[in-house]
Amino acid sequence: MVSSSPIPLYELFSITKLTAQSEHIKAGNILINLFGPDIFRFSRYNQDGNIPDGMGKINILRPDIIDEDYLYLLLNSYRYPISWDRNKAIHRTTIEYRLLYHESIPLPKLPIQKEIVQVFQKANRLLDMRLKSDSLMQQTFNTIFISFFGDPVQNPKGFNIVPLSDAVAINPSKKGISVPDDLSAPYIKMEDLLEEGYLLSDYRRVREMLEGSYSYFANGDVLFPTSSPSLENGKGCVITGLAQDISFGSREFAVLRPISDVTHAFWIHRLLSLPSSRKYAAQFLTGSTVRRRISASFIKSWRVPVPPFELQKEFADVIYSMNMIRQSQSFAKERLVQLLDFAQNNFL
Repeated sequence: MVSSSPIPLYELFSITKLTAQSEHIKAGNILINLFGPDIFRFSRYNQDGNIPDGMGKINILRPDIIDEDYLYLLLNSYRYPISWDRNKAIHRTTIEYRLLYHESIPLPKLPIQKEIVQVFQKANRLLDMRLKSDSLMQQTFNTIFISFFGDPVQNPKGFNIVPLSDAVAINPSKKGISVPDDLSAPYIKMEDLLEEGYLLSDYRRVREMLEGSYSYFANGDVLFPTSSPSLENGKGCVITGLAQDISFGSREFAVLRPISDVTHAFWIHRLLSLPSSRKYAAQFLTGSTVRRRISASFIKSWRVPVPPFELQKEFADVIYSMNMIRQSQSFAKERLVQLLDFAQNNFL
């Protein structure tokens, strides 16, 4: 299935710097960033037109032994990292082949490469379908929310406007929790938090979590991300299905606990998932460009219109089943992404 000996990369392709007037480039060609923070990141040219500054084109030298789509998969795989010299700026029209001398790769026969590409293409089409379905479901949630309560920015129904700290308990205290010393509970990291739901991949001793600086939450609580880019990306969920009704997690999200007969978890979650809510909160992100956050004081003072509790319950009854469906879709999408990454980084 693979070549008898690894083939040097410089025998497979070269790299040419492009200009806005570059010719001989078409949709599907592999591009590489030559400058800036994304240096040596690979992408595909998807339309005819001007070329962004600082881009290079991958020129296939041996189309008889390497498929262009397969090469693109390889270049984006961590299994064969290319030993680029990232400390030297590149100003040449054509990058010298010496930059490609450091790596060699084994290659399957060309027909096998094409079969592998077809499998990845089918998986990516499925992922695209899941993404579109997820987007439509989110739009449906937003529409139903507006039909029940109106736009919270305009508050057309005149609901009482209060600070969020009057509508929910924010980051409930761990004091008073009594559990067996040997009990383990889920620990949810920011990367485990999805656009709908969460992954359970890590369990830790509750006693250790109680003594550390971790968020604490239980069934019925709402997780809201406080850092970029998760806040802008729409992550968040209502916690359900915890066997021991206790879990812990990162300090990068706020825990919002509904107040009995005042607020409902699904109403809180949907209110804070609205694009207008995320856009508003993003204005108050502070810190470095790498990791910006909203402060606890902002969350407490965030003023929101609170509908009657009975109306919130009616809304929750309507969207509960839809929420479970979207949660399942979110899990499936995340698992598919993980499977694709694993396959690309381990089997190519």
